[in-house]
Amino acid sequence: ENLHNSQVQTLMQALDQGATLITVDPRFSVPASKSRHWLPIKPGTDTALLLAWMNVLINEQLYDRTYVEQHCSGFDELARHVLPYNPEWAYLETGLEPALIRETARAMAQAAPATLIHPGRHVTWYGDDTQRCRAIAILNALLGSWGRPGGFYRQEKVDLPPYPAPAPPEPEHDWMSTVQGNYPLVTTGISNVLIDHSVGKDAFFKGWFIYATNLTTTIPGIRKQLEQAAESLELMVVVDTMPAEITGYADVVLPECTYLERYDDLRNKAERTPTLALRSPAFPPRHDSKPAWWIARELAGHLNLGKYFPWQDYREVLDWQLEQVGSSLEEMERIGVKTFPRKTPLYLEPDKPVKFNTPGNRIELYSRHLARTGHDPLPKYTPPERPPEGYFHLNYGRAAAHTFGGTINNPLLFELMPENTVWVHPAAAAKLAVGNGEYVRLKNPEGTHSNRIRVRVTQRIRPDSVFLVHGFGHTDPRQRLAHGAGADDSGLMHNVTIDPVTGGPAMRDRIVTLVREEASDYHICHGDRHHGLHRLWRLRRGLQEREPCPRGPQPGLGGRGNAWRIPAAAYRVPIRALQSLRSCHLCQQLSDRRQSLLEGHQHRAGGGGEMHRLQGLHRRLSLRCPADHAPAGLYRQMHFLPPPPGTGTGPGLCLDLPDGMHVFRHRQRS
Repeated sequence: ENLHNSQVQTLMQALDQGATLITVDPRFSVPASKSRHWLPIKPGTDTALLLAWMNVLINEQLYDRTYVEQHCSGFDELARHVLPYNPEWAYLETGLEPALIRETARAMAQAAPATLIHPGRHVTWYGDDTQRCRAIAILNALLGSWGRPGGFYRQEKVDLPPYPAPAPPEPEHDWMSTVQGNYPLVTTGISNVLIDHSVGKDAFFKGWFIYATNLTTTIPGIRKQLEQAAESLELMVVVDTMPAEITGYADVVLPECTYLERYDDLRNKAERTPTLALRSPAFPPRHDSKPAWWIARELAGHLNLGKYFPWQDYREVLDWQLEQVGSSLEEMERIGVKTFPRKTPLYLEPDKPVKFNTPGNRIELYSRHLARTGHDPLPKYTPPERPPEGYFHLNYGRAAAHTFGGTINNPLLFELMPENTVWVHPAAAAKLAVGNGEYVRLKNPEGTHSNRIRVRVTQRIRPDSVFLVHGFGHTDPRQRLAHGAGADDSGLMHNVTIDPVTGGPAMRDRIVTLVREEASDYHICHGDRHHGLHRLWRLRRGLQEREPCPRGPQPGLGGRGNAWRIPAAAYRVPIRALQSLRSCHLCQQLSDRRQSLLEGHQHRAGGGGEMHRLQGLHRRLSLRCPADHAPAGLYRQMHFLPPPPGTGTGPGLCLDLPDGMHVFRHRQRS
């Protein structure tokens, strides 16, 4: 769910060859379903489990003694440190049975050094992330995994020279020591710290240039500071392919073309096998969008900095670089990916000395560097906040259909996953009196509510936790599909915990409760059979443009059409079927602020059969539908619906279409 495709293939190959997979996750994820052991840990207690595993390895003499003696320092300090953290202690913190902790520790030791503990896709979780990541690295060292077959190999990339250009001038200010002095071990910018130093008249930063990053949903608990920074900054420029929420704060928006319309830098990432990959355009950029290299070069030219971009087309840069390694742009456009032979050993060589990238050239189990800067030199466990009664840990993740929030508005990917759901354990759902498929809103202790989100009742989540996929809940109406679809987790994050070593914000230490959402009203379109479908389409478009939806005659509906709003509580049958509308303009779900879906259609009865009229309606729909629905073979199931009260109609038919779309018709009473 959260891995690159190549990593998924590697994992599946390992499982096919008999590898044992252990998954630690409050949620029964897809990898958990392929694991020999699933450890449904209490959120925020990962470091406790890691310390208990170290305790078992050391006390039972299961660690790689020879490897530790050759390549590690600080083992004695570590052994004393983990002595009290036995599996019985860890059980009270993590909820995992002591026998399961010991069994999994022994399984890892038995397979070592062909064992590795993977930290996950990203590492900012609960505010103690440096200590947790240190514990993972130490555990891998005890198992002898670093630089050993089956463990962590030495990565290597292609020695690709940069295009010849003058070196840029040194900056006038040492901004990092000025604004990040509290985090001396960090060698890159910390986004939330940079935002804090952009607020006020005396702020250090006066302008931002934001590239392809929707800050409102990327950094937790930052929206208030973001608004203050936008008022303080003298200039904010945003480059993006989509009208993301951050563009609403910008003074200037520079539209970038998508990855299918541009050349990018060669992909040259350190891997097992050195590889270069080319991203080239499939078709020219549309409208006024431009590639990032063009934007940078044009801006440099207007600032009299053109000498730092001594080329006219980025193809020149790519071709020159490829020629230096024995290839060409012509070849790469033909083959796409090219591998190169390694120049260094894949693993450590037993008979040769090894220098690790630490002050002492050894793996530091006890970090003197951390001790000198006032931090804990050994992994320290910080118990997480326990949710009060009725509240749950909020966990988030990714889905295979989307890349965070950047693809929700893509029509094809939106069709695959038009909204996220909140996973709730059956016991928790029973206490809250919410059912599977019902809509709720998430509320944090500060009183902030999310957009509405549908409940998924499942035993694949701990009773004290809920889960949703990140990236939904967009608020910019220019994203026509994504606007209001699903709930956003980042908007619920207030009073965020900060890692004392790195300054990174905790993204998973939030607690929320579920508030039941009142069902939406029904909208019934009444028109004659010749114009019924067209009016239904126009009415839906009208609902998107007006709030609340109008009563009585619908403006622009034409003919004799009228619209009614009927309380959903009085007519609940079709709402279940319509919660997954998708596939065409008629079937798009409306935004959170326009929740009233058009959930019925009726027209006057005339000659001919019921099914014939409905097929005719759908044929007329097909003329306006980009999905090009065909009328033949559409109807999988047909069942009767009770009439909407007070509308003077008889029983109706609901036709379930293969793509999840539904058309309703009610017979007019005489």
